Amino acid sequence: MTLPADLASDEAKTVYFFRDEVEAADEATAALLGDLRFEHLDHADDKVRRFMAECWAERSTEHR
Repeated sequence: MTLPADLASDEAKTVYFFRDEVEAADEATAALLGDLRFEHLDHADDKVRRFMAECWAERSTEHR
């Protein structure tokens, strides 16, 4: 995954995830899309990928 410009650095522009991490992200996206409470959420896959990138870039922060 290419990191968004605001999270990228000279040292890190791309991050790779393990298959189980990608599968978990896909499951999270499917859960969001299947839950009517999140029907307003456009581009759920982009939001989940962004969250993954933020978690990777800011590893000292507890993300919830």
